[in-house]
Amino acid sequence: MDPDATARELGRHYLAGHLEAGELDSRLTRLYIEDDPGGALADLPARAREHDPEPRSRGWWRIRHGESGAAESDWLPTTERFVDPTTQRVMRVWTHPATQARHYVAER
Repeated sequence: MDPDATARELGRHYLAGHLEAGELDSRLTRLYIEDDPGGALADLPARAREHDPEPRSRGWWRIRHGESGAAESDWLPTTERFVDPTTQRVMRVWTHPATQARHYVAER
């Protein structure tokens, strides 16, 4: 399983209640920093329930502060990811090298 697919699976486990936020962060660090995909999914059920990553409503919160539809060419990806509690989407953090501004792009 590629690292991004493993991160999505960890996000599904978080949404299913198998992981607390701190444990999710620890496992994402294990996955991306320590390059240990097997350890990131260790002791979790074989497959978390599928979860609709798109919000069901197209309300005002569809695109929120700091969120972008896609990364710009001059942004740099970070290893930081989180599950947006409102939309339940796994978001990747990108930074602008000159300003250090943080931008959030939904994982697909």
